[in-house]
Amino acid sequence: MSPMEEHFFSAGYVLIRAGNHDVHTVRNELLKVEGVRIAHALIGPEDLICYVETYDPSRFRKTLNKGIRHLITAGLVEHTETMVILSDKGKGYSGEENKPAPAAAWLLCDVSVSDPETVIDELMTKKGVVNAHPVLGRYDMIAYIEATSMDELMRILDEDIRHIKGIRSTDTRLVFMNLAKELPSRDREKQKRLGASVA
Repeated sequence: MSPMEEHFFSAGYVLIRAGNHDVHTVRNELLKVEGVRIAHALIGPEDLICYVETYDPSRFRKTLNKGIRHLITAGLVEHTETMVILSDKGKGYSGEENKPAPAAAWLLCDVSVSDPETVIDELMTKKGVVNAHPVLGRYDMIAYIEATSMDELMRILDEDIRHIKGIRSTDTRLVFMNLAKELPSRDREKQKRLGASVA
């Protein structure tokens, strides 16, 4: 990929309120939208989170304006909030995360430092942290965590992540889906570097 193509890489997260609609139906429709790599039903004020990844800004806008907005027009989605990833330093998602582990959560964080990358670097060393990105929006950073059980997830959140210097506050959203019976194998090598071309 040329430096110019890397410059135009676009990725972000979308929090979604489905209202009275079945979140699993909305999730299935989200996964049909070009550019949506993963979508998880959540426990919390928002019903779903999805990760969008494209290789130029016009495709990113098309995913949001024609794909996800179509679900609003169709009445399946009440509200969306988009948070754009600010860095191309991290990795994207392989898509395997659509089948979460036995216990999984999204961590929406505010940080007390001007550059969330230092917090993300430490966060990525913690067992169970699949990915983390700095974002532009209501939060400073979003991370995805998986564990073998709810007890293990709570231990990771309470003992490992809670004590990371620079995390001011967290809003933890548990993944609410038909979860795997065991922790899936996650090959971090399959995660493409943000801005890397898809084969």
